Amino acid sequence: VASDTAAIREVLRDGVNGRLVDFLKPAQLADAVCEALSAPADFAALGKAARATVVRDYDLARVCLPAQARLINTLLPKRLALPAGPSAA
Repeated sequence: VASDTAAIREVLRDGVNGRLVDFLKPAQLADAVCEALSAPADFAALGKAARATVVRDYDLARVCLPAQARLINTLLPKRLALPAGPSAA
């Protein structure tokens, strides 16, 4: 359960890998959290999809660090370039 804001919508899709609620409606947020807590089995698929999204798109070793190394390498002279990691191959 997360706020329906632009930054969150980049990662979370309502009903696919989470629940989005209006940022300015705390009662709606509370209701969505209570609903998820009262029927965890009904929301298990959303949790699995959320984890899969994070692992696929934000895994530190496989995704984020290689991307950071590539970015740094665009700024460094070739003789100082960092290894880009396993995804560089």
